Formats: sequence, C-alpha cells, structure tokens
Amino acid sequence: MDSPMTTPSASPKTQIVQQSSASPNTKIAALQQQHDALQSTVELLTKQMTALNLEPTRVEVEAEKPAEKPAEKPAGKKAKATPAFALPWTGTPIAGCCQGIRSNYDTFTQCHQACVKDGDYCKTCTKNCGELGIPKEGNVDTRSEITKKIKGYIHYMNAKKLSKQDVIEEAAKFDITLADEIFEKPASGAKGRPKKSTAVNDSDEDAQLPQIQILGLLDTEPTSPTSP
Repeated sequence: MDSPMTTPSASPKTQIVQQSSASPNTKIAALQQQHDALQSTVELLTKQMTALNLEPTRVEVEAEKPAEKPAEKPAGKKAKATPAFALPWTGTPIAGCCQGIRSNYDTFTQCHQACVKDGDYCKTCTKNCGELGIPKEGNVDTRSEITKKIKGYIHYMNAKKLSKQDVIEEAAKFDITLADEIFEKPASGAKGRPKKSTAVNDSDEDAQLPQIQILGLLDTEPTSPTSP
C-alpha cells in the first residue's frame, strides 16, 4: 500500500523571506490609511474654520531656554549715614541730616539725626515745630538769628567726653574741614567782684580839710596902750 503523498513544507529561510517581503507593504498600506484619515480630518477642519471665518495659524513651540542669571550691578558707594554726634556749626548745613537746630549745651549745632521720609526734620524736631513749621530752636536757615549767648563747641566736647581727634575724624567722613579755632578754650576772666580803687588824690584830700585858725599864735601881736 502506497503511503500518502505529503507536500514538502517551506523551509524556515523561505518563511523569513516571505514575511520580510510582505511586511513593508503592510506597513506602507497602514501608513497610507492613516494619512488619508488625517487628510480627511484636516479638510473637515478647514471647512469648519472657513465657515466660522477663522484663519488657520501655525503654532510654533520653542524649546525652553535655561534661565539667565541677572547681571550683577556694580557695587556703588554706600549712602553716607548721619554723624555719630553733633558736629560744630560751620555755616554750611550737612546734607542728609535733619535741618533743625538743637541747643546741645548752648552750642546750637545742627541736629545730626536722619530726616523722616519726604521731610526736612527728624521725628523729634518735627514734633517740636511751631505754627511756622520750624523747630523751637530754629533751623539751619535761621541759626544766625539766635539771640541767646552761644557757647563754644568745646563745651559740647567736654560734656560728651569727645577728643579733638574724634571730632576731626567724624567730620572728615562728611567732607567737612574744621578750623583750629573751634577747639580753642574760651579765655577765663577773673572770678568775683572787681576790687574798689583805694587811691586818693592828695589835692582832693587837702581841699576837704577845714581851715582852722588858732588865736594867740599869730606872728604880729597887738600893741598895749600907753599911759598918760
């Protein structure tokens, strides 16, 4: 009895060749279908936008750039602070300081405090302003009108225990040059009441003595009467 005939199966190499030859066509067909579908969608959207009078716009997406560091500004000069203590009055006001005048042990110097915002005086001098808007001791414009006796700046230095070098160095921070006369001590006069003058003029003393005439001591004696 003859055995049934069997058809030889394709070898593995033949199957790989068939799959490889059919695979690109299948992918192309699938891509073509996707393209046609997208094209139809685009045409449909175009018709809808035309009906709504909308113009298609192209949106471009830019890649995010790394954040740039802000350029550092060059360090400038720091604003000058106010003086550590009241400086001698030189006739020129110190810019940036309160424009009021304070007694400061009767030396009447410019207030060394900082001004309030958008103001000419510090908080204290602002509270002491009268009806004219000027502090009770005046300001830098009226300092020359002070009628009180103004003492030398040395009195303020002694009260605050400041040395000449302390004052000179602090004034230099604000470009102020001080004259040597500011640090001179006032001349001390003799204390107490002045002594009365005891000198007497001889001629005046003689004029005040009474003139006394003693009888019997005259140079010429009277003559006695003669007998008859």
